[in-house]
Amino acid sequence: MEPKEKEIKLLLIEDNPIDQTAFERFIKKEKLPYRYTIAGSLNEAKKILESEVFEIIVADYMLGDGTALEIIYDKKDTPIIVVTGSGDENVAVTAIKAGAYDYIIKDIDGRYLTTLPVTIENTLKRKQDKIELKKYSENLHELVRERTYKLESEINRRKLIEERLLHRLKIEEAIAKSSKLFISRNVDLNLLLQIIGEAINVNRTYIFKFNNKLSAINNINEWCKHGTKSKKGMLKTLDIANLPWWIEKLKNGTNIVVNDSKQLSFCAMYEKENYFGHDVISLAIIPIFSSKDYFSGFIGFEDIEKEREWVQEDIEAIRVVAEMIGVYWERIAMDEERARLELQILNTQKLESLGILAGGIAHDFNNLLTAILGNADLALSQLSPVSTVRDNLIAIEKASKQAADICKQMLAYSGKGRFEIYPTDLCEVVKEITHLLEVSISKNTILKYNFAENIPAIEADTAQVRQVIMNLITNASEAIGKDNGVISISIGSMECTIEYLNDTFLNYELPPGLYVFIDVSDNGIGMDKETLKRIFDPFFTTKFTGRGLGLAAVQGIVRGHKGGIKVYSEVGEGTTFKILFPSLKILAKDLQKSHSEAIDWYGKGTILIVDDEEFVLTTASQMVERAGFHVITASNGLDAIELFEKHCNEIVCVILDLTMPNMNGEETFRELNKIKKDIRVILSSGYNEQEVITRFAGKGLAGFLQKPYKFSTFKAKLKEILTR
Repeated sequence: MEPKEKEIKLLLIEDNPIDQTAFERFIKKEKLPYRYTIAGSLNEAKKILESEVFEIIVADYMLGDGTALEIIYDKKDTPIIVVTGSGDENVAVTAIKAGAYDYIIKDIDGRYLTTLPVTIENTLKRKQDKIELKKYSENLHELVRERTYKLESEINRRKLIEERLLHRLKIEEAIAKSSKLFISRNVDLNLLLQIIGEAINVNRTYIFKFNNKLSAINNINEWCKHGTKSKKGMLKTLDIANLPWWIEKLKNGTNIVVNDSKQLSFCAMYEKENYFGHDVISLAIIPIFSSKDYFSGFIGFEDIEKEREWVQEDIEAIRVVAEMIGVYWERIAMDEERARLELQILNTQKLESLGILAGGIAHDFNNLLTAILGNADLALSQLSPVSTVRDNLIAIEKASKQAADICKQMLAYSGKGRFEIYPTDLCEVVKEITHLLEVSISKNTILKYNFAENIPAIEADTAQVRQVIMNLITNASEAIGKDNGVISISIGSMECTIEYLNDTFLNYELPPGLYVFIDVSDNGIGMDKETLKRIFDPFFTTKFTGRGLGLAAVQGIVRGHKGGIKVYSEVGEGTTFKILFPSLKILAKDLQKSHSEAIDWYGKGTILIVDDEEFVLTTASQMVERAGFHVITASNGLDAIELFEKHCNEIVCVILDLTMPNMNGEETFRELNKIKKDIRVILSSGYNEQEVITRFAGKGLAGFLQKPYKFSTFKAKLKEILTR
């Protein structure tokens, strides 16, 4: 079965009924696939066309109420075939010009209808060809437009690449030229700014560097394009308090790139008020670090003529320049530090020479003071309480102690570390120097004391603890300055955990447990975090903040006492130093009772005293006899060994001097040990305990007796060693 031929929807406009009838008969006769509608007038046709769409219109040219031209004008998209009278070809030409697709000339007998199917077929084909041609034309136009756009884009892209390559080349040449400046020890930073500023094409570029107090940042260099007004006088120094957002970002290593200052973040309102009001439209700021973590300043580039989008090449170039400046600043600082250290080394060498001399003098004086203090103490113990010379002996004893303290200071000056370590009442140490503390601070400063009750004793060198306290009080007073202020000294005890102790300024682990603390607090100017990190550096000084002087010595003393240091400080809020000392099991208030028990003790047996100073031998011999012992003396190591070989079974203890001619104390100790392995030897010296004991570590030394000493101290040491 053949497929049904597609129907063509057709509108016939014909006002002659005879022609209408002839059309219908012809369609039926020829069985043409037309689904037609007939309009008998122009107005009827218009109404039909308002609601229906036809594939083709066949219209008589001359109608009773008009011509087919009106339909042609109204329906440009619908193909129209005009039917006109015989021989009226001029009318047909007019219709074709108006937009009709074709025309048919009527004849009297109606034969013109036989040409209608072919004409309709050709017209529809022409319509389809026209549609395809239009579509092809549109596609061709779109293709041409697209290819033109791509070509223009490629041209622009290549042009942009070329411009960026030329700009990058210009930047690289500027960087290379700039790097040559840093060969010199003194870099012309103004010339550097000019080279980079011209390469990046900005109006103004500058370098800001922090002042020593880190409170402001100074405009140290500036370059301006010809015709651009300098800002160096106007913005010579910027208070960092007015640039919080800016400084915080730069400190964290973040670049500040602003294409349009009007769009600046609300967080930067201070910067906008204090800085961008000075004609800046666009800028780039890159931080300068003189070392990995030390923010030293920044380098800035400004455009005051237009908004600009900062390209990566520009930012990278500025960053490279910032790194070069940072290295240059670090080199300057290192050169200054090297010169300072060279001077320090020279001074240290001088001090070492003086220290050796001071140490020797202190040692000899301690020998002399042993005789003076010892004899005064022995004499006092034998005098009646109402004797007229008792006050004189007490004065001698007091002067001897002061002289001994001077010797300790001389030994400290010579770098000998800590001295006599005894159970100590920290509250008593502070009370003893109360007057000295009060006269060493400003008249506008008040000292307040807060001592807890029943605190444990600590094992400490009293002189060094006093030095720590004096140092902290002096620094607290400096922090307060001329203003009215309060310094508080608090002493107490506390249980400390490992976590609490790990957060101290000493680089070793402290065991958890009970610690005695002393807090020194002031309401001075305080310190920032950067200063806090460096206050214990040996060569770091922060006199402008009132902290740092002597704190390296404080740290060394506390470390020597196996203690810890914690510091709490905020700028404008003051500072608190907490010094922690390991506690003893005995309470501080019971210390005097322990000494009294030692005085009532007496021993028995023979003690060998070895010392090359005759007056030391004499004084020590009297103390030994007063303690209930027999005594044998030797003035050198060789005599001591000979005597010990004869009486080794009688001798219960040897008191041995360290520094002697021919055979020193260390050699004598070694020989004594060969004769009798378990002999108790107490080493006595004018040098400090720490230096001496380290030389005898692990060799069986029984104890150490610091010169000069009183009888009570001497006797307590004998009891300690012989009653173990």
